Amino acid sequence: INRMKKIFKLFLLLIIIFLGVTDLQGWTFNLKNGLVAYFSFDNCDARDDSGNGYYGRIYGNPQCVEGVNGKAFKFDGVDDFIVVPNSKDLNSNIQEAKTITLWFKSPASFKVKNRQVIYKEGSFLRGLNIYFFNGRIYAGGWNRPIRESHWLGTFLKTNKIEPQKWYFLALVLEPKSSEKANNFKLYLNGKLVDEGKGATLYPHFGPVSFASNFGGTSFHD
Repeated sequence: INRMKKIFKLFLLLIIIFLGVTDLQGWTFNLKNGLVAYFSFDNCDARDDSGNGYYGRIYGNPQCVEGVNGKAFKFDGVDDFIVVPNSKDLNSNIQEAKTITLWFKSPASFKVKNRQVIYKEGSFLRGLNIYFFNGRIYAGGWNRPIRESHWLGTFLKTNKIEPQKWYFLALVLEPKSSEKANNFKLYLNGKLVDEGKGATLYPHFGPVSFASNFGGTSFHD
């Protein structure tokens, strides 16, 4: 399902990707613990500040503006986006645990019922994403092939969020165990807001992208 319409401009600041589960209490985490990629945008480019070399490519002309602490990118919701190529640590290896964190803000109203992707990796068969829809943030995960984890999809959501306000969001896939029925979790400003069942992600080709569903993705509806 590859559908996205312009709905509003989007501010993005500080995207960090970990392999594994990181401690989100107090909104702090150890950047040395499983860090894969770290996009601060402080140099007004898409370099990976982790040192792992996962540089992104900027499309369109997003504006480099002031963020919460340092720089942020303002995307126009039409043709401004960033793509990070497929790689072993990001999306082309089997992953039982993963954490994605970011700051975001929208300066627009949330009354329209269209969607805007904030983050995605993979495609329709396997992947993760985070997107706006109807005044809420949704975060999804899926790995549909029957001979793999047969995770048909779990989509988490926040309550209504306010425009013109920065939020810190984290999406966490924990290792599956019999003791934890819900191992797929969504945090907003350090608080757990929704959780559901997750499963192993097999290699999910379809690059990581910010502010676009480049390469295809899947939605809750």
